[in-house]
Amino acid sequence: MVSYKPSYFEHFGTGGTIFHEYTDRPFDYATSNSSFIDVVKREGVDNATIFETCLYPTHRVELRTYTGPHHNHGATYEKTYMYVGKAVNQAEVDQVDCVIEKFVAKLGQANWTLYLSPTNVNNVVSWHFTRQNATSS
Repeated sequence: MVSYKPSYFEHFGTGGTIFHEYTDRPFDYATSNSSFIDVVKREGVDNATIFETCLYPTHRVELRTYTGPHHNHGATYEKTYMYVGKAVNQAEVDQVDCVIEKFVAKLGQANWTLYLSPTNVNNVVSWHFTRQNATSS
């Protein structure tokens, strides 16, 4: 079974606070290793396929790494910018379909087949795959 959370953006790492690019407010989207993009990458679909072939949308975020407590006025920080894959519920249907097609094809190369239609329980989407056990001759 492969599961992801449709409202999650691609996980981009740890060690900083995320801010909206223009408003200087904390980034208010959940991020984790459970986004749609994280899951398909773990299963072997690469960045070029996702973002160039399928034109999956990205979002520019600012990563701030603080040298002191970031709640204090005058705290110093270093800014870096990164592009992360948007949440699957913010992408166009054709972009998502393209990534899903590449994802299922990648699993098919390892003899996995889709067993059940995707399910969505408590905002977690799950895809069920099966693979016949290898036999020795």
